Amino acid sequence: MKKGLGSDKSIAFVLWIALGALVICVGVTFLHVFDIENVFEKEMLKSYEGHVDTAVNEVAFQVNMIRNMMESYTENVTNLRADEDIEDIIREQEMFTNGYDFFYLDSNGALVGSEESKRHAQLYYEISQIPIYSFSDNYTCVPAQSYFNDDMSRNCIMGVKRLEKDNGNIEYLIIRKDLTQVLNLDTFNYLTTKGDFAIISGNGNIIAATLNYYDDFDNRENFISSIQAKTADTNKAKKQISNIKKNIYTKISDRTKVDLANGERSLVCYGEVPRTHDMYYMYYFKSGTISNSIRGATTRSFIMCLFMILILLAMIVFIWFTLNESNDVIVKLAYRDEVTGGYNFNYFRMKVGSILQAHKETPFMMLRFDIMNFRYINESYGHDKADIVLGATIREFEKIFDKRKELCVRVNSDQFVALVANDMGFDDRYLRYLKGITDEANENSIRFPIRLKVGMYQVRKEDRDIDMMIDRANAARKSVDTTTNNLQAIYSDNIVKTMRKVDAIESEMEKALRKGEFKVFIQPKWDIVKDEIIGGEALVRWIKNDGSMVYPSDFIPVFESNGFIETLDFYMLEQLCVKLKELTAENGKYKIVPISVNQSRILINNPDYVKNVEKVIKRYDTDVSKIQLEITENLFFDQKDKMIEVINSLKALGFDMAMDDFGSGYSSLNILKDIPFDILKIDKDFFDEASISNASTVILKKILEMAKELNIDVICEGVETQEQVDMLRDFGCHAVQGYFYGKPIACEEFYETYCLNKK
Repeated sequence: MKKGLGSDKSIAFVLWIALGALVICVGVTFLHVFDIENVFEKEMLKSYEGHVDTAVNEVAFQVNMIRNMMESYTENVTNLRADEDIEDIIREQEMFTNGYDFFYLDSNGALVGSEESKRHAQLYYEISQIPIYSFSDNYTCVPAQSYFNDDMSRNCIMGVKRLEKDNGNIEYLIIRKDLTQVLNLDTFNYLTTKGDFAIISGNGNIIAATLNYYDDFDNRENFISSIQAKTADTNKAKKQISNIKKNIYTKISDRTKVDLANGERSLVCYGEVPRTHDMYYMYYFKSGTISNSIRGATTRSFIMCLFMILILLAMIVFIWFTLNESNDVIVKLAYRDEVTGGYNFNYFRMKVGSILQAHKETPFMMLRFDIMNFRYINESYGHDKADIVLGATIREFEKIFDKRKELCVRVNSDQFVALVANDMGFDDRYLRYLKGITDEANENSIRFPIRLKVGMYQVRKEDRDIDMMIDRANAARKSVDTTTNNLQAIYSDNIVKTMRKVDAIESEMEKALRKGEFKVFIQPKWDIVKDEIIGGEALVRWIKNDGSMVYPSDFIPVFESNGFIETLDFYMLEQLCVKLKELTAENGKYKIVPISVNQSRILINNPDYVKNVEKVIKRYDTDVSKIQLEITENLFFDQKDKMIEVINSLKALGFDMAMDDFGSGYSSLNILKDIPFDILKIDKDFFDEASISNASTVILKKILEMAKELNIDVICEGVETQEQVDMLRDFGCHAVQGYFYGKPIACEEFYETYCLNKK
């Protein structure tokens, strides 16, 4: 009996526990049903608010792009005097800048630019309002309405820069971006399915909106009035609308929940678009109420409540998985880079601020870097292999650097930006990082050397502007001298001055080439035994049409850094071929001596280089025995196999190959052993030291003897004195080049002075 009684008590206890649990479950079910609207609303709003921020950043990014382009070209436009020069700049920008339009308004109110741009700019209803804008730092970004190439009126973002000329006249530089292009991005398309997004002016008038906006609102002129028409007729709703108006007029960004007349609740997001004048964003999120079928279920029997518990549990699990999957999609769309598989620039801009805030005591550096000569990897190995290198740049960073506080993303093409800890271990991490990228490239049969050109900016504790940090790191990157082995530069005030000079050179280089401002000068090579000319070296000089000169020491490093040296080197080769063809047609009037022309590192890295050289000499029927190609010794430090292949191909075309600056490096003899050069050009510093150093004298003599045994001609560069000539003649050197025999002179003067055959 006791045992049975005990069993009954145990069963009763279990039943009471079960009953209590059941009551709790039923109570929680009822409470959860009534509260589920708020739960769902909070979860969804948290996700969608992130989308709104991303959407606003998309618009702000375009505004920032306009400002950056505006600042980049303001100095060039200001220094120009002729309208046709300004038209050239505008045409160039319209050609190379997709999606942006450029205009210039002179002090007489006349538009300067291409005929197409002027035709459409005349239709701006805002043009006449420019002088009355409130400019900040002589710049403003405003909404405007204009006609585009399809003659359709659309809203746009218009950046206006006020320029005060030396004569006191006021002129304006204008850049515009079609807002419909921005509102068609994936982020806006996603938001369109959940609500209505609009860009408005300070008085609430619509500037641009997503497509379904006009389907949801009757009043198409004023967003605030449209929202007010949908709200409930309560003091609370009226106060909500009043707060929205007040915040917008006082430029306060906020999120406000609004009670609607149909019983629903809506989230209205609003705020000023950064760096604009009188431009705001509004987002109306439609949040529905819980369905009547669920509410009705709360009044049913105890058994139905249990059934509802199971259903609600299933719904919660489903919603959890759905939200996670949705968030994964959102993150992928908004923050993932499809090429590298890592995060994108949007994520970087969002994340850096929080990293700096969370690690205030850590010294940081902002890095901006690119992969040297990356386009040749694309051309030689294809896009798939090139994408592997881009992906490796992110993967290796994540392996070696601290994910908690260090971040690297691809900006575009082969351009990357990274935030790293500037501690004692950085140099070691960087070397392992570079090796890791190279190893992964080699594992995928990519034999091209991986070299990064890196600009660094040391982040200060008071720094808050992410764009400023990136821009300064980028300025340092652009200042890197790619002709040296040091491909890193740290931002400084001197770099800013240098970059202004670089920007001025880069802004003029294409136009200078078209105008023929790059001239071929030739310096004679002399036989000091026979006392006669035996050749010359072609050197480039930049002489502007006004007679002023840009020195090679100023523009050559810039061209080597930005790749324009490839175009210039081919231009020099082609000009030399043209001249040789003209001289040949003179039927013996001139003695045609071999002329050497330099070939840069970036040119030889081009997989089509040899084919392009062959096309040039065939086009002008050039006697290749009259052209020598010079290659600097330092090209072979990390590309020896590639250079051997290229040189053999050039020799097969009949060219004599010269090694320039022999003796300036540390592996000259090894290079000479492996590569079939025809000529050695000994660096001036090497033989100049021989006049005072016994060891250098012995080495120079042995080099001359060795070259003679290898049947290689030798030319000593930089000869300036009779003493040097006598010393070199005694050593057995026959050929020299330098100011003692002649400085570089214009091509025509060279042939008239040194090569004219006497009758």
